[in-house]
Amino acid sequence: MRAWDLNLTLDPAGGLPVFLQIARAISNEVRRHRLRPGDPLPGSRTLAKALQVHRNTVVAAYVELVREGWTETRRAGGTFVSRSFPDANPRSFAPTAPRLNVPARAGFDLRPSLHGEESPPIPRGTLNLASGVPDPRLLPAAALSRAYRRALRYRGPSVLDYGDARGHPRLRSALAQMLCATRGLAATADSLVVTRGSQMAFDLAARALLSPGDAVAVEELGYSAVWASLTLAGARLIPVPVDAEGVRVDALEKLASRETLRAIYLTPHHQYPTMAVLSPARRLQLLELARRNRFAILEDDYDNEFHYQGRPVLPLASADQAGVVVYVGTPPRFSRPGFDWASWSPRSPCSTGSFSYGR
Repeated sequence: MRAWDLNLTLDPAGGLPVFLQIARAISNEVRRHRLRPGDPLPGSRTLAKALQVHRNTVVAAYVELVREGWTETRRAGGTFVSRSFPDANPRSFAPTAPRLNVPARAGFDLRPSLHGEESPPIPRGTLNLASGVPDPRLLPAAALSRAYRRALRYRGPSVLDYGDARGHPRLRSALAQMLCATRGLAATADSLVVTRGSQMAFDLAARALLSPGDAVAVEELGYSAVWASLTLAGARLIPVPVDAEGVRVDALEKLASRETLRAIYLTPHHQYPTMAVLSPARRLQLLELARRNRFAILEDDYDNEFHYQGRPVLPLASADQAGVVVYVGTPPRFSRPGFDWASWSPRSPCSTGSFSYGR
């Protein structure tokens, strides 16, 4: 190819700087093999005149190409397409991209799935009542779009940068006020950590709390996804019976007399999946047992707002005076966008967990 045959299309009104447009256009020509390894590029003055741009713009584009490895310069010789690119002589302007030889499976062994085999696909027309997935039509998409645009317009790049790992302070403060008012928790912004879903909250809690071989009590029937997180952290799960009043605290006490328990994971508000509510007497017994034996209570309050009559039962964490509860809660799934909060702090009257948008 002669140097004067290089025709590039630029968009002066585009959002990308002109020198980057030139660099991207030339690198695309190399990808298409229109420019081959060793081909000379036009001189900066020649290309600037052809594109009707300042010479410094072309120089900046050539510098960018050299930095990215697409081109190389030779003293008193000019700029050339890098010879490190193989010249396979493919068809120019091929209608389809070349097929990549992607391995069909990993080249190393993976541990067996903790959930067993994947669930078969749901037949068309089946009414699926699992998982509590909200109706996406209820999402206030227009209001959310306006809020995102407003935040980006007034805050700019700062909102896209890393922030406090625990979550935005104003968000945590607002969540603490809501939890104090609606769930009876003595929560503060410093006792909360925002997470992306309750599963992430339990994973963080398990990694912070557990060591390989630690004994963790779980309800005999329960939520297997959290069990998997506990197992991945090295926990040894021990089932405890459940009846119409929730987990059997007497059975847990016998277990604690012969095992050094590190934690118990349970769903006291609506036991999953039996929906039994842990009775008030057992709640007090459980809190006292945890205080006496110094094990953590991982409370999964996954649907606090769902109830048929009266007010929801307050969480175990609302009565925790010893700091033994790690509380993980989720917000109303159909009334507002989802977010998560999580934390545990021995300095606060209660310990708190993750605020999430459903499971």
